[in-house]
Amino acid sequence: ESIGFIAQEMQELYPQLVTVDESTEEKYLTVNYMQYTAVLQAQIIDLKKEIEELKEIIKNKWYLLI
Repeated sequence: ESIGFIAQEMQELYPQLVTVDESTEEKYLTVNYMQYTAVLQAQIIDLKKEIEELKEIIKNKWYLLI
């Protein structure tokens, strides 16, 4: 059993990360996981910033309730 992403779904979001294996009759799609780690890292950084902003908003709102 293996774990991975569905290449067709990945192709909709990040077509540059999906290639077609022309060496087979079935034309399998493959995902470049090495490049995808950079995308994930950027998304994690963005989410961390958003979390920090939301924490600050909550902190400021909390003081208004006291």
